[in-house]
Amino acid sequence: PQNVNATSYTPTSITVCFKFPEGSTQNGLITSFNVTLDGYPFNTESQTISIPITSTVYPLTGSMCSDVTNLEEYNEYNVSSIVLINSAGVGPSSPSIKVQTLETVPALPTNLNSTNITSTSFCVTFNPPINITQNGPITSYTVTYQGELFNTTEYNTTVSVNTVVYPLTESSSVCISDLEEYNNHN
Repeated sequence: PQNVNATSYTPTSITVCFKFPEGSTQNGLITSFNVTLDGYPFNTESQTISIPITSTVYPLTGSMCSDVTNLEEYNEYNVSSIVLINSAGVGPSSPSIKVQTLETVPALPTNLNSTNITSTSFCVTFNPPINITQNGPITSYTVTYQGELFNTTEYNTTVSVNTVVYPLTESSSVCISDLEEYNNHN
């Protein structure tokens, strides 16, 4: 195969494209091709996918594209080889290329705790998701909290919800202050 390229359009798939060799160098009818992937850094095993030649061949350009699915989110893959197959066997391997699947939303933070609780403030501490579940660079985090205002004579509860977006820092701690004194906050 010639002009091999790969592009990611989703967090769990890539599209691999290549151009068929000139007709006189194909040595017969090409019936399928194999794509071999090596995943970094989490999936180090190679996997080879055999794909039959179907109607997705583009006859005007002599090109073929196929999706490779069920990949890890935000993971770099090495398309280590593409080989064309005909009735005589397997042809020569293409040069390897790298491609990365797209990022997606990260997993939840872990070890969420509230600390330094006073009548008008509190702090929240947490650990970011482990690397394998971050699914891309984490650029900020959002803390949403609500306060319950109690009127003890009428037993009414009013809930106000507040959301604050914080830029990512080395610290996994956020302190909220200037709250209504002596109210419950979640």
